[in-house]
Amino acid sequence: MIFSERQYKIARDAVWRGAQRRKNGLGGFKSVYSIFVSRVDVYTEKYVPELSPAAQGQVGIVNVKRLWRLNQEFWKSKGLKLQQEIIFASTGTKKKTDPADKYVEALAGSDIQTNPPATNDAVEALHKTYTRHVDEMPPKAVLDEIDQKVDQQKMEDKLMEEGTAKFADPQHALLKLIGEKRAALAGAK
Repeated sequence: MIFSERQYKIARDAVWRGAQRRKNGLGGFKSVYSIFVSRVDVYTEKYVPELSPAAQGQVGIVNVKRLWRLNQEFWKSKGLKLQQEIIFASTGTKKKTDPADKYVEALAGSDIQTNPPATNDAVEALHKTYTRHVDEMPPKAVLDEIDQKVDQQKMEDKLMEEGTAKFADPQHALLKLIGEKRAALAGAK
């Protein structure tokens, strides 16, 4: 799970160090980084309510666009045959008042988007043609406000805590269920 520039750089640098050790060269080398988008906006709505209406709901988009740009810049000089890409994850809107295609439109022209089925259905129903927006940013005042008011480390810590629980809790429930079924089957013998 990647939510911040710090996490992205750690992952990217580790991947690059490992790639340079490949015995068969970099001809078929490919890396992909999954960055969560809408969960960042859920975080700021809850924990940074003082953001202006112009900035609130834009933090996830700004964050991932910045990471996309960093990724493009880093890999450009490496001379690789394959493009090293960002997967834009968590692109379904969480806020009922947001257009269903909010993230799809904002990230159009990017690498890979993994949209929830409901988002894909809504996008299909809109019958829109999307043009490239991934390299467009909001006005400087919005960027400055986000940089001033959003503590990236606090955001990363909270989203990692929540994200880990979203993966761990179902796994714990599954292991418990397996244990119960195993015990029931052992008792039936």
